[in-house]
Amino acid sequence: SLFCFSVPLKYNCIFGTLPNEIGNMRSLQQLELEFNGLSGTLPDEMASLTNLVKLNLSEQYFNNWACTSSGGTVVNTMFVQGDEANGYNLGLSGKILGPQIGKLLSLKEISIYGNHFSGSIASEIGSLEKLVILSAGYNDFSGTIPQEITSLTSLRELLLEAQWKYQISGGLPKDIGSMKSLESLVLYALSMEGEI
Repeated sequence: SLFCFSVPLKYNCIFGTLPNEIGNMRSLQQLELEFNGLSGTLPDEMASLTNLVKLNLSEQYFNNWACTSSGGTVVNTMFVQGDEANGYNLGLSGKILGPQIGKLLSLKEISIYGNHFSGSIASEIGSLEKLVILSAGYNDFSGTIPQEITSLTSLRELLLEAQWKYQISGGLPKDIGSMKSLESLVLYALSMEGEI
């Protein structure tokens, strides 16, 4: 294992995919890679990062025309819907909030805003008792908000605003009013229905 506690690489020109070897960084507590040009799915090995407290992978379509490849050509990381064949980045993808998220029990912040993550929000999210921030808007999630999310008594921010394909549906979790720490609940432009 590598003894590294923090990787603060936000606002850079990093592009490509995250390597499987990231799972060897078992002592990692903060992974801050927001505002870069990463793409592809996250490696399964990330489930080994059980000491991770902060995960920020937001906005992997940050447009910085100063970014160049090693060959000197401009790397365009601008997010453009469905135009990956023309060299545009669609951000990170995969089922990041699937059942494997329940293994990362130390997490206090998950910020994955502005990518192409998909799938449903698994009931295992309710295992993350220390979670304070879940910022997951502008992705491609589907399904309903699981009832288990209401067991997150430390959660202050739940941000799930929509993008063009966002298919969160159903009603609010029955006990959402019991989340006493919740200060910000953003659910606009979803396909939800029912009573408040």
